[in-house]
Amino acid sequence: MSEFAGFDLDRSTARAWSRFQVRLADHVAEMSDDDILIVSADDAGDDDADGAAPYVQFCAWGETLVRCEVSSNAYLGVDRRLDRAASEAVMGLGWAAPTVDSAADDAGEGSANFYVDVERSQADRLAVMTTRVLRDVFGVPHPAFLSSGRLDEDAPAEGPVPAEVVPEMPAVFPRDREHLQALVDEALTPYFGRPPTHDEDDDIPVVSGSALVFVRVVRKAPAVHLFCSLVHDVRDLQRATYEVTLLNRRHRFLKFVLFDDSVMAYVDIPAYPFAPEHLRQMLSLMSEAADELDDELARRVGARRTFEPDPDEAGAEDTEAVDVVLATDAVHPAMVALRELEAESPGSTTPELAASVCSMSRELILELIGWNTDQERAWRSAREKALLAGNDGEVEVCDRETSRAEATVNLLRRALRLVVEQQLGRDLEDMGYAVARRRSGPGRPRESDVALPGLDPATDEPDLFDQL
Repeated sequence: MSEFAGFDLDRSTARAWSRFQVRLADHVAEMSDDDILIVSADDAGDDDADGAAPYVQFCAWGETLVRCEVSSNAYLGVDRRLDRAASEAVMGLGWAAPTVDSAADDAGEGSANFYVDVERSQADRLAVMTTRVLRDVFGVPHPAFLSSGRLDEDAPAEGPVPAEVVPEMPAVFPRDREHLQALVDEALTPYFGRPPTHDEDDDIPVVSGSALVFVRVVRKAPAVHLFCSLVHDVRDLQRATYEVTLLNRRHRFLKFVLFDDSVMAYVDIPAYPFAPEHLRQMLSLMSEAADELDDELARRVGARRTFEPDPDEAGAEDTEAVDVVLATDAVHPAMVALRELEAESPGSTTPELAASVCSMSRELILELIGWNTDQERAWRSAREKALLAGNDGEVEVCDRETSRAEATVNLLRRALRLVVEQQLGRDLEDMGYAVARRRSGPGRPRESDVALPGLDPATDEPDLFDQL
């Protein structure tokens, strides 16, 4: 199965925004008098441009209040200023219009920025407002493109820098995946200037201009996988195949592949031993290449860059999210069966059972994964609306349905892996290879089971750490 089959950039991005929103709400709720927090968009544009990058700032005052401000044209750079529609969108989210044209010593009760004064108990609502203004109005593609200071949950504790710094080992032999992950985090700390942040899939997102590279520690092998979606929604697949071939010829270390309608770039770094400087150099190489290649590649194959919005879908999510959630009359019978099984005994549905319900059909499983991903995204959007409206009951419903859709997607992805592995086994047998089959259950091996060193019966994937 392709290493990219389990990666869904849209879903990963939505979950990253959801995680950012929760962290922001928790932070604002716990702010004390005179505490300040600034969340700003990293500027990938001209370093010499006048004015500030978009930002949202919070200042707690008194026992319970907080002022939240959104950068206005009084401070934004020329190429980042808001037009009338964007300004109305900011106010539509709940901020008041600026009361002065520029910074002044006495702005009265208003501000040169868009502003709102609320109780800190409304932190969840403020977090939704902030997420939507950064994502939808200012076009920040992913929370990895934000600088949020103390909000960063992985930021080092404040205090003096230790007088003695432990020298970095040039190479270390990792004991297991957890040890390797710790070594990767430690190696990338000087790269970021802080410990790296992990997303919901335990990957480390790395911003590179208009691109986003992910660093992943391989699950059952001493290796680090760097990957990036250069472009997606490719229209000219034939030209894309040709371009991928050219890219593979021109770049010595990086590999490129056309996966579905996306062009992915990746490199696998052996990590036994693990060399920190090797990882940093390869990450720099890939990050620079990704940022350089995506613009021209998108033009050549008729595609969009990783975080480029689809003009045909702009604004569609807000108006159609609830319709997507409520469109239950189009639910596939297999999905209905899976829901009934889960309702009868929550958590008992195995990947094998899910695959069986889907008649071991890869196409059907992929269809259901897409449907549930749409449900998850729609319920998250509905939750944001409910928070803005102060409807706590609806928020609870959205939370429950989001969790159910997310769990279903994870289950179906495991079922998909099982189906693909079995199909691969049949293909290999047709070519004359002997194949070790998945066990039918604990203590019930099939006749064709073969005992392999380090074999994990749950996945039929050898754990190479055990063989080192």
